[in-house]
Amino acid sequence: SQESFYGGMDIKWSDVLHSILNLLQKILQSKEYLLDFEKHNDIIFRIIHYFTKDDDPTTEREEKSNRPPYDTASHSIRGKAFEAIFLYLRWYNRHYSQNREENDKYSIPAYVKDLLERHLNIDHESSLAIRFLYGHDLYLLYVLDKSWTKSLFPKIFSEQEDLNSAAWEGYLIGTLYDSL
Repeated sequence: SQESFYGGMDIKWSDVLHSILNLLQKILQSKEYLLDFEKHNDIIFRIIHYFTKDDDPTTEREEKSNRPPYDTASHSIRGKAFEAIFLYLRWYNRHYSQNREENDKYSIPAYVKDLLERHLNIDHESSLAIRFLYGHDLYLLYVLDKSWTKSLFPKIFSEQEDLNSAAWEGYLIGTLYDSL
């Protein structure tokens, strides 16, 4: 029976998804390459992309919760997926920095830009937690592609007050840069 297999624990599908994302984040954070980049780059991004489609956090959950956006982000499937996107960008650039000429720039792959831009469309993504993460990791985007990131400022710092506040909150507790 399922109860004996899991040692009497009540396992939910969301727990499995959180565990997958936690493992993925550990792999991307590791200074060692735990996976061969050339073999696994595509599948890693496809897994992250899949999780960005999860409906957690919902608007209703955010409205009912007393949690700040960061807490919601780190305890939701889509929030953890967005944390993984920013870890993925570090992992991607760490790999390419080993094979890059000194004057070559760091970069954000077009497929990641597409995903990030899609989630800045308020009709597609209205989560305060996700907007918080854009503010929190704005420095990374800026370091990797200044002109593209600057073009996103009006969307990241939305005219919608609650989204704007969430992005600012994320930015202010993240890494601050004078040039930003």
